[in-house]
Amino acid sequence: MALIEISSLTLPEALAALTRYRRLVTEEQQRGDAATAAKRAHRVRQLEDRIRQLGGTIPAAPARRQVPPPAHLPAARAI
Repeated sequence: MALIEISSLTLPEALAALTRYRRLVTEEQQRGDAATAAKRAHRVRQLEDRIRQLGGTIPAAPARRQVPPPAHLPAARAI
């Protein structure tokens, strides 16, 4: 992915980049690539700052999907 100059982004461009980078961070975390995920997470924070600077609102990150435990493990009990 090409490096983008955050300070030159418009609000719609910054919002689109934020969505894309959040997805990449999630994918890299799932692959176990912590170093790259950390770099992209820093980029996400920079994009969020740019969006605030332009007067925009940061959209909530998509909720994580709840995955049931494997059938061979006992279910967690409420405390």
